[in-house]
Amino acid sequence: MPRYAYRCVGCMNQFTAFHGFNDTTNCPQCGSPVCERIPSVGFSVSGFVQEHKEKTGEKVEKFIEDSKEELKQQRKDLEDKR
Repeated sequence: MPRYAYRCVGCMNQFTAFHGFNDTTNCPQCGSPVCERIPSVGFSVSGFVQEHKEKTGEKVEKFIEDSKEELKQQRKDLEDKR
């Protein structure tokens, strides 16, 4: 069953409800049958964003480590040329 987000017109309570497409729901706080459905995006990106941040962080750390190694090698090459 799909999950729908609602806002009660009477008490402004926001809540979610699981039910069929044509079913209606009452506010769990005040019992009012007058509730408006809050439009949803249709999918969640929060998990994607967190995963992207983690992958980006890993790439940055790897870049820093690679840069440190490259800098060490360049210093060694310069010292060897002296």
